[in-house]
Amino acid sequence: MDKLVSPRKTAEVLKKHNIKLTKKFGQNFLIDENILLKIIRFCDLSPQDNVLEVGPGIGTLTQFLCPGVKKVTAVEIDRRLISVLGETLSQYNNLEIIQGDILKIDLQDLLSSVSEGKKCKLISNLPYNITTPLIMKLLEVRHQIKLMVFMVQREAAQRITARPGSKEYGAVSVLVQFYTLAETVFNISPRVFTPPPEVESSLIKLTVREKPLHAVQNEGFLAEVVRGCFQHRRKSLLNSLSAALKMNKEMLGSVIREADIDPSCRAESLYPDQFANLSNILYNINGDNNRTKI
Repeated sequence: MDKLVSPRKTAEVLKKHNIKLTKKFGQNFLIDENILLKIIRFCDLSPQDNVLEVGPGIGTLTQFLCPGVKKVTAVEIDRRLISVLGETLSQYNNLEIIQGDILKIDLQDLLSSVSEGKKCKLISNLPYNITTPLIMKLLEVRHQIKLMVFMVQREAAQRITARPGSKEYGAVSVLVQFYTLAETVFNISPRVFTPPPEVESSLIKLTVREKPLHAVQNEGFLAEVVRGCFQHRRKSLLNSLSAALKMNKEMLGSVIREADIDPSCRAESLYPDQFANLSNILYNINGDNNRTKI
């Protein structure tokens, strides 16, 4: 099988199967081999690795993953591409193709199957419209994951890796960095995709931490507190959080000060461990309330 990573071959495969790409599925296929090889290098693959790929498309990245790892499980939402993948990747016996929506699949069950008892790696050219919700879901099952390497919209990468005090810093930044070491590896031009997206892309690398930055009483409640703090960015931490938690301002102000935080500050000035400490104090006051999801 010829390499799929070229404008000619990609167009040939799509034409043969009479497939027109749609914005609905965020389909932008990589056509530059140099970029693809660069991505593979940062994945640090070994023959013992089990890999989950989301949105394989016609198999461009998959074709480079399969030879270097134990197994690749590829989840593709577009039913039209399942038969295409069966043809373009027919030579690989260490590949499983699953048709489905990754946001609706039980990730714990899926990753248990993929990982075969050890932590797996996720490598993908992610559809931009599912980047944040998928990463949030993956954080809930991070104990089954070693590493995530994703191509995402550059703006999303900036939010994910933003530091306190920056305008990009928000709830996603805090939660991702609380559980992973997040870094932008390099930026990617729209010209290396077909069709070219309207925005630049970035490769991000999320290495799952052995332990979160700070012990928390309830991870779901931490997420609620973090999102509440950023709900009204221009308001003080006290005003934004009191509106989100529907909590008495006087009591909340006392709790924030107990966490050694100025209630008049804004959320973007706090570090992830400060959010965790505040969350723990609030949780001990509010109780469980069945908060279990990030």
